Amino acid sequence: MANMCNNWVKFRGADLTEIKRLMADAIKSDEGWLPDGIDGDRCLFDVCLHEDWYQFITKWSPPIDEMVAICRKAKVSFSMDYDELGFNVYGTAEYDYDTDILKVVDLDDEHFKWVTEDGGGIVTGK
Repeated sequence: MANMCNNWVKFRGADLTEIKRLMADAIKSDEGWLPDGIDGDRCLFDVCLHEDWYQFITKWSPPIDEMVAICRKAKVSFSMDYDELGFNVYGTAEYDYDTDILKVVDLDDEHFKWVTEDGGGIVTGK
């Protein structure tokens, strides 16, 4: 079984009607979900809504390209946090529909060396 990547996404835009409709379909899905017309191999599983954030899992890594395609279809922007700590995959992605700019910030193995084993915080000078 693939390692699962946890994802949290929030959408923004003038009209969120279409993205809410698409994500309602995702919530109802019992299988990996991508909307019709969106290609990709990072399907969304176990989608749920918490206030204004959607939470879901994907296999191995975050669905950044798929989320950009979904947002282009719905004409909205997104902010997404993700982590798959089995392979130290952690970061954020932001896409602005109006400018069509995607910004991704990933942490790599070097960043993880700065965190203590017990999660207690940053170890300085090491």
